[in-house]
Amino acid sequence: MDRSFYPEGTVRQFLAIARAESRREALGRVQLPVLVIHGDCDPLVPFANASLIAASAPGSETLVMKDVGHEMPPREWANIADGIARLAAKLEPGVGVAER
Repeated sequence: MDRSFYPEGTVRQFLAIARAESRREALGRVQLPVLVIHGDCDPLVPFANASLIAASAPGSETLVMKDVGHEMPPREWANIADGIARLAAKLEPGVGVAER
């Protein structure tokens, strides 16, 4: 937080979000496991968006962080890492590796 405080960036970020097109259709074409991570008390992005994202990405999983807002607190890091590892374990070797 100390090194990232930049109020002007907040305005720029909100403008970028407002101008961005929906990515839901593109999520339907994702062919890798998707882990949707969302705090159930997020004041910036409604929790219902997690369900919309998960419904758009085939085979996705949702990890709900209880009593968490718009952050990833250290107490959740192990749960997040476990969720990523669980999805990664479903992949066959070489799947999702970009060709050079």
